Amino acid sequence: MKQKTVLPQAVAAASLLARSAPPPIDWVLPGLPARQVGLLIGSDGSRKTGFALQAALGVAGGLPIAGGALDAPSSRGRVVALLGEDDLDDHHRALANLRISLVEHGVSTARIDVALEQMDIVALGGMRVPLLRASRQADEPLETEWVGAMRERLNGARLAILDPLVMFHSLSESDNGHLDVFMRLLIRLAQGCGGGSILAVHHTSQDSLLNARDDHQAGRGGTALASAARAVWVIRRPAELECERAGIDQRTSRIVRGSKISKGPEQPARILTMDPRGTLFVDPSAEDRLASATRPSRRKKVVEISKDGAGGDDEW
Repeated sequence: MKQKTVLPQAVAAASLLARSAPPPIDWVLPGLPARQVGLLIGSDGSRKTGFALQAALGVAGGLPIAGGALDAPSSRGRVVALLGEDDLDDHHRALANLRISLVEHGVSTARIDVALEQMDIVALGGMRVPLLRASRQADEPLETEWVGAMRERLNGARLAILDPLVMFHSLSESDNGHLDVFMRLLIRLAQGCGGGSILAVHHTSQDSLLNARDDHQAGRGGTALASAARAVWVIRRPAELECERAGIDQRTSRIVRGSKISKGPEQPARILTMDPRGTLFVDPSAEDRLASATRPSRRKKVVEISKDGAGGDDEW
């Protein structure tokens, strides 16, 4: 017998306000609520994977992210990082470098080690894990056997990292309908974590790369990905003019901006500098220089004095 299709139960709006005060938002990352999906968008070489690992360590240990580019998460929990590119040895080296960098920036080894105990690394080594596949027989893409495996892996996680996003589906990146179905699947997976969220790492579009865009639609492919995400961060190389004004090197500096925060204000762009191990940290002096260089100057009012001493027309 065919199951009846029903919508969720309707709730009277007045009954919601008749209850006690609504619960506060549970932030997994500053700007990313629990049970939701966020995007981190960046080009090849933008250090987006490194930034994602710093975010993971921040959630696992309650640490500030990239030296304060994002505040320390308010609550800690287990993190699962599913990393599609590189093998376990590569990630071992990356974490070892990250640990050294954090110690040099004043984070205690005890706090770092507590965080690392709460992180699980799944090195896929190039293996694709397509959660959805397009079907010629169905209008919408179909779930694969990987969905159950993913649900089991993410159970109880406070944060899951999917990097890069393209390795977790077999859909056309230009099909907004299919991409929306994919994002709704990720949201359901996040809701099944038990209070966790998913941060998906996505590639920048060619136009965004060429024009130093950092709006929330800077990602490659259709707009449905960023539209369904509750938070979007873009990490990019600074433009030449930004380098000139801030006195920074394009090769070792990055700019990260929370360009979409659905349940809060957009987060301002932060300038990050790489240390010798490639770890990113906020560069306050560069931010001050850029702010000073872009601050509009006050123009003096000039009054022409006529020959008889009377004031002429004002010029600005």
